[in-house]
Amino acid sequence: MAYSQIILVGLSGTGKSTIGNELARILSWSCIDTDDEIEKVIGDNPSNIIDKQGEEAFRKIEEDLILSLAPVNNQVISIGGGAFQSEKSRIHLSNLGLVFFLDAPIEILVDRLSSKFNEQRRPLLGNDLSKWNDLLNKMDTIRRPNFIRSDFHISTFSLTPAEIAHTILQYLNHSSSIDLKNDKRLIRFISSDNKLLPSVRIGVDAKQFPIWVGSNFLNSIPNIMDQLSIVGKIFIITDTNLNTLYGKKIKDVLTSKKYSVYIHAINPGESEKNLDSVNQLYSWLFENKIERQDTILCLGGGVICDLGGFVASTALRGVKLISLPTSLLAMTDAAIGGKTGVNLPIGKNLIGSFKQPDGIIIDTDFLITLPRRELIEGFAEVIKHAIIFDSNLFVLLKDNKIIAQTITKGDERLINIITRSVLLKSLVVSADPLEKDLRKLLNFGHTIGHALETASSYTKLYHGEAVSIGMIAAARISHNLGFLTSDALNEIEELLVTYGLPISTDKMDVDLVMQLMLFDKKIINNKINFILISAIGNAFIEQNVPAPQIQLAIEGVMRG
Repeated sequence: MAYSQIILVGLSGTGKSTIGNELARILSWSCIDTDDEIEKVIGDNPSNIIDKQGEEAFRKIEEDLILSLAPVNNQVISIGGGAFQSEKSRIHLSNLGLVFFLDAPIEILVDRLSSKFNEQRRPLLGNDLSKWNDLLNKMDTIRRPNFIRSDFHISTFSLTPAEIAHTILQYLNHSSSIDLKNDKRLIRFISSDNKLLPSVRIGVDAKQFPIWVGSNFLNSIPNIMDQLSIVGKIFIITDTNLNTLYGKKIKDVLTSKKYSVYIHAINPGESEKNLDSVNQLYSWLFENKIERQDTILCLGGGVICDLGGFVASTALRGVKLISLPTSLLAMTDAAIGGKTGVNLPIGKNLIGSFKQPDGIIIDTDFLITLPRRELIEGFAEVIKHAIIFDSNLFVLLKDNKIIAQTITKGDERLINIITRSVLLKSLVVSADPLEKDLRKLLNFGHTIGHALETASSYTKLYHGEAVSIGMIAAARISHNLGFLTSDALNEIEELLVTYGLPISTDKMDVDLVMQLMLFDKKIINNKINFILISAIGNAFIEQNVPAPQIQLAIEGVMRG
């Protein structure tokens, strides 16, 4: 093997010690924990050292110990949560082996840590459990930019230690021939170099797919392409509106770096997401002699990301794919996770595939020119992520509702909210890429929402608007079945309305909506997998929702 050690980093509660021991057991390797090693050397545990000497003194002790670690064959090293802040430590550890960042939502970490409250003292968190959520959020904000410099970003969300260890072993097997210092297959961000650091990475099939979130990325696109080792021709799929606004700019930026660029623009709108458009794109690609080494770049919203992704996954049995989402909906949903698809007359996204983009570039500057209705609909997916996974994000949305009114260039509040939303979905996708269990929760609001879209022939409701209405219907079902409190239901309704999202629609044929739900992809054994919620931040799957309750909820979102 080209590496000799495995290094595990992450916040407290991500399972570094447990997973380190599990890896060591499976591989028959040795395992050390830097906190334990410090106690051996100093004669006191980290908690007491921090109490007596302060955190700064402890970090110096920790750094000295890490720098003293020698190359040892077949060893797993678990690193303290704050140790990776030291650039010296990061560089030294990267020279020893592969670095894995273990990650999970903050609420999950709080649950894990609080369950062991009496077993281990944590001086940086204190003794007041009610403050741990905020404190861990602050730690995460400070430490994440360096954690993301790890070689691999690993989701521990809803996975057992054995499953996480198995995921890491897949990466090890895939990386067995990698030269840590010289191999371009391993994109390393360990030191504070000039590479554009991604905000998040999705990990699927022992591969890492980076996501950049920020502003003013347009001129940096060739640099990102270079980091991703993109060569050959670039085929841009977009719509006519975006081609007018950005097509020439992006083509000029890429051609200035010697890329051959081709652009195909379709008419905007959900009605274009069909097999006729797919055939037109195939003809265009093959007329221009696309090859396996070439790349499709999707410049657009959800329709372009879904449609272009499907074409990229099937042309020549798959070519490289870069997503440059231009709508909030695409930035937080359609471009993230690898789902592609086209519509049929009887239902939405019934033909599709899984194709992870090789890179996703989220530039919030695109939102400045986005029509207001399209901007607002995008917040539905962000709010959905908060409702099902993250009450902290829900509070953040409540506290920053002004961002829905005016989009300004480089707004850090908006970038932070988008990054958190993208991170949540990325952690879910990494843990469950093929939607076997956990990822199904992302369908909250979509079962009824998709049926409403289809019933309106994709002309009256935008996707985010239909999802907003679907979320209210699902929340009301949750309340009527005794799972959700009235206060939580009211909070959800209030937040959706505050962001300008609809919670009702013009009257439709309820029987038709019920019938269309039966074509939903989440049907198993003729039963709908309904996503319900028991609290803000806690969703679950329920197969036994009585039909009268579903009908009542649909009728409840109809006006007139």
